[in-house]
Amino acid sequence: MPLRRLLALLATFVLLAAACGGGDDSADAGEQPAASSTTTEAPAETTTTTEAPAETTTTTTEAPLPEVIDVGPGAYGVGVQTITITDEERGRPLAVDVWFPLAAGTTGELFEYTFATGDYFESARALDVGVDAASADGPFPMVVYSHGSGGVRYLHADYTETIASHGYVVVAPDHIGNTAVERVLGSSDPGELTAYNRPLDVITVIDAMVDPADDEAGVYAALVDPESIAVTGHSFGGYTAYAVASGTTGNPNGDTPADPRIDA
Repeated sequence: MPLRRLLALLATFVLLAAACGGGDDSADAGEQPAASSTTTEAPAETTTTTEAPAETTTTTTEAPLPEVIDVGPGAYGVGVQTITITDEERGRPLAVDVWFPLAAGTTGELFEYTFATGDYFESARALDVGVDAASADGPFPMVVYSHGSGGVRYLHADYTETIASHGYVVVAPDHIGNTAVERVLGSSDPGELTAYNRPLDVITVIDAMVDPADDEAGVYAALVDPESIAVTGHSFGGYTAYAVASGTTGNPNGDTPADPRIDA
């Protein structure tokens, strides 16, 4: 056998013997102790996870909506007339419809709400009778109704008639410059001017309706309780109601005063 191969076999034998002897507990004292190996492991990483708090579900219990009750007609028959109330200072003649409670048993023709064209629609219940047919139960609270932009004083006649039937005097002016007529003709006033004029129109109407000496409205003054006045309106008329109750500032045409006579 060649020498190089023999030496390789011997070396393999020695390695095997050493491996087997490494597990023998009977090694004598003359032998060197096996080397001691100490391994220090890095500490395990600590991961802290902060979870978002669970969502809180709030249950809201809504109060039930109040029942909508159909008001319906009141105990009074209703009369209506059209008059003109003029603000001389502003040069504004206002066409005004006046609805009022009637004395029991009053009869007459149904009132015709007439457009500028001559067309009209007939009221379902309001009579074309004068103030002499009014109920003697007054004086009555007064409500001023303000129509919407591009509207007309009797646009919501069913509404104003119904209020009157419950014992109110109701008045509604045409806000000239902002009515259906100007809308059709394309001659409406600018918005800022309309916003200025509207609350002043309401004040003008109230002034006339509580003044026995007024040429047109004075005959109704005895029917009106001046200590019980309200304003209502639709759309731009809603603005008008707030504006006349609170007063306005900042309009380039001028400020308008709050009317302290308005209670609602």
